[in-house]
Amino acid sequence: MKKLLIAGLIAIIAIFGLSQSGSAKTKYSIQKQSFWQKTTINRAKYPKKSIAVWNAKHTKVKFYLKDYPNNSWYGRGSEILKHGKTTAKYTYVTGHNKKHNDLVSGYVWHGNLELGFGKEELRSNYVLLDFFVNNGDYLSYLKKSPSQKITREIIKLFPNNKVTLNMTNIAAVTNASYFPDIAPSPYSVKPDLTKYTVVKFPKIIAYLNASKNTPVKTRIKKVKAILASYGYTTNKLKHLSKNYQIGLNIVDSTYRTTYSGSNMDSGYAFIIGKHN
Repeated sequence: MKKLLIAGLIAIIAIFGLSQSGSAKTKYSIQKQSFWQKTTINRAKYPKKSIAVWNAKHTKVKFYLKDYPNNSWYGRGSEILKHGKTTAKYTYVTGHNKKHNDLVSGYVWHGNLELGFGKEELRSNYVLLDFFVNNGDYLSYLKKSPSQKITREIIKLFPNNKVTLNMTNIAAVTNASYFPDIAPSPYSVKPDLTKYTVVKFPKIIAYLNASKNTPVKTRIKKVKAILASYGYTTNKLKHLSKNYQIGLNIVDSTYRTTYSGSNMDSGYAFIIGKHN
C-alpha cells in the first residue's frame, strides 16, 4: 500500500511538472511593434506592487516599477505580444535610474500605467507647462515645488477661487511673457475667448519679471498693491465670484537650477476668468 501511494505521488508530481514545463516553454511572440513621435508621460498605477518591466521578447525582467515608485515614465513606443491565444499591449518606457545619471527602460503592460507625472517630478524646480496632462498634477506641482513660493502666495490672495490648468493655458496665450526657450506651445496660438470673461493683469506680469531676485514677502506685498490698483482690493477678492478660476504660471530665474541652466530663463502668465 505504501509503495502504491509513493508511486501515485510520483506520477502526480511528474504530471504537474510537465504542465508547468509546458507553460514555461510557451513563448511570447511580437505581433506588432512601433515607436512614437510624441512621448507620453506616465506613472505607475500601482507603485508599491512588483510590476515587471521586460525586455522586448518578454524573456527577461529588467526591473520592477516598485524599485522606482516616484519616477515619471516616458512612453516612447508599444508592442503587441501574443502568448498562447492571448494578446496584450505593452508600452515601451524610459525613466531615470536611482543615481539620475542614466536611464532605465523596458516594456510594461499598458494597464499598469496611468497618465501623469511621478511624485519626484512634481517636487522638482521646473516642469514645462506643455507637459502637464491633468489638473491634479498641475496643482500638486504648485503645492510641492520649491520654485513656486510666490505662486502659492498669490493664490492665497484669492480665497474663493482655484487655479486650473485650463485657465492657466488660456493665460499662457492671452496675457503672458516667456523667455523664448521655455514658451509653451499655446503661447503663439490665438484662442477663441468668446465663451469666456477674462481679466488680465499685465502690470503684475511686468513687475514679476523685473523682481526675480526680490524676496517673496516684498513681491507679494507689491502684487497685492497692483491688484488693488486694478480695483481688486482685499475686500473685493474676498467676495469674488467662485465662478472665476485663476490662470497662473510662474517660472523664475531666482529658483531655476535645472533644465537649461540659464539664469535668464523666466516666464509669467496671470489672469482670472470664467466660462460665460
